[in-house]
Amino acid sequence: MKNVQKGFTLLELMIAVAILGILTLIAYPSYKTYIRRARLSEVKSTLLMNAQNLERYYRQKGRLKTTTKSN
Repeated sequence: MKNVQKGFTLLELMIAVAILGILTLIAYPSYKTYIRRARLSEVKSTLLMNAQNLERYYRQKGRLKTTTKSN
């Protein structure tokens, strides 16, 4: 009978982990840029929507709401 071993050696696993680490280091900056752009796009959209709501309110009421109380 032959003794057949199945599985990976420690060296093979270490090489795979090293390659995965290198790929992560390369991809992470692109991912951060993608997330930053997505958040900026969301903020721009929200600001535009708020500006449109303010303009609509001003056209209907002729003035803007005040948020401070007079003493």
